[in-house]
Amino acid sequence: MKRMLILCAVLVAGALSAVPAFGHAGAPYRTAQQAADSLVANDIEWDSEIDTVTYASCRGTGAHYGIRYRHFRCYVETEEDDPYWVLVHTGWSEDSIAFLYYD
Repeated sequence: MKRMLILCAVLVAGALSAVPAFGHAGAPYRTAQQAADSLVANDIEWDSEIDTVTYASCRGTGAHYGIRYRHFRCYVETEEDDPYWVLVHTGWSEDSIAFLYYD
């Protein structure tokens, strides 16, 4: 019985450590597909305009947990401009986006 309780405690601890997006005090971790979907759903707001994103493809960079990252390099196609690349940093209330270069 005691071994069973120890085994259960180890399994629960392992399961909780595998969910960093909910247990991490910093920015949330997401998959590349979630980052791309967020760009398409929310568009990109610049200082004086909004680019309507029609397509996005992202690749995670830096530290990660499995396939989840906090930083992404994303290729985007918009209705208003030529295709370009952005750097996305995830956030709890909103993501920060920085322009990198035109494709």
